[in-house]
Amino acid sequence: MERKFRKDQWKMLFVTMFCYLFFYTGRHNFGWAARGIAKELDISFQQVGWISFTMLMGYAIGQLINGNLADRWSPKMMIVAGGGLSILCNLAISFAGSYTAILVLWTLNGYFQSMAWGSGGKLISNWWSSSERGKAFGFYTMAAGSSSVLTFLMALVLVQQEQSWRTLFRYPILFLAGALLVFLFVAYSDPKKKAILLLTKKKESRIRKTHQNKLQHQKNKKLEAVLSACISASQLYDRFARHRFSKYGTVWFNLLGTDPLFRQQLQRIFRQYVVNLTHPHWDGPWCCFFRIHFRPRL
Repeated sequence: MERKFRKDQWKMLFVTMFCYLFFYTGRHNFGWAARGIAKELDISFQQVGWISFTMLMGYAIGQLINGNLADRWSPKMMIVAGGGLSILCNLAISFAGSYTAILVLWTLNGYFQSMAWGSGGKLISNWWSSSERGKAFGFYTMAAGSSSVLTFLMALVLVQQEQSWRTLFRYPILFLAGALLVFLFVAYSDPKKKAILLLTKKKESRIRKTHQNKLQHQKNKKLEAVLSACISASQLYDRFARHRFSKYGTVWFNLLGTDPLFRQQLQRIFRQYVVNLTHPHWDGPWCCFFRIHFRPRL
């Protein structure tokens, strides 16, 4: 059990690192697009600076808000939501044609980008104990630094190919989209979430098995009721037959008009024979035979 949990610890750490490795592709790409934006939209670099300023303000305020929300909501879903909304903002900027639109969208993008860092830290804290948390956060921070390197590399390739500034907001975020999908299907917010999911599956299986057992029990109860009714009827008929033959059989013989001594012997034999015949292994046709052949002629 400990070995499996240890494996899950590293899996959650690496998948969080992998996801955050591509997060900066939706934030550090703006600097490489600044010259193209200023030239195409005919705005000053001072205005470009204000766009960067508002994004950083949105990021700072978002860290304050989303760090607290990560303690209350699912860190996993906050990372996925933040990454998805950041992708939408980048795509919208790639089609924008005005300074105001880019200013608003890039500010929102800063806020959405802030939903990942604190949530990722919360997820790692849930999986790693305090004695190893420094090591885990060292790996996590390494992924953040590597994300800047990766984003700069992608931007350099696009700039060298003399691509439009708009492609800087389209192509790099495709890697972020893929990382978010992997994170969505692999990560768990904490060990309890994974345990609850496994327990739920076991509970569903147990409920299904209990339902089947209940149906089988109902069938068995119906069968028992039928058998009980048959047994009760057979016992009732057995008692009735034994009582009727032992009581009224002698009356029929008395009406035959035979010798009194012979009748006495015959009555004793008949009583014993009928009792043995009807209990415990009584055969109905034999009783019918005696009733037919020894019926008194009145």
